[in-house]
Amino acid sequence: MYKLSFAPAARRQWEKLITRIPLSDYEALETAIEGLTENPRPPGSMKLAEEKNTYRLRVRDYRIIYNVDDPGQLILVANVARRTESTYQRR
Repeated sequence: MYKLSFAPAARRQWEKLITRIPLSDYEALETAIEGLTENPRPPGSMKLAEEKNTYRLRVRDYRIIYNVDDPGQLILVANVARRTESTYQRR
């Protein structure tokens, strides 16, 4: 099982989302994020071409951008946001 961690900016995004989006969307995101600990590359996830070990997972209108460290058994959530043109820009 992988350990789950959030980048500081992603943690702030995650904490703000609960007050800004429907509860059902938040719960779907939460389930998807927790599921990454069991399967870091679930069906529907896609490796981002320009980034090493970085993946994207679509959950409704939202995107979870995360890094997978297989040797360290770690998932680092880098971005949780509604899909916009800036979702995939480097931070």
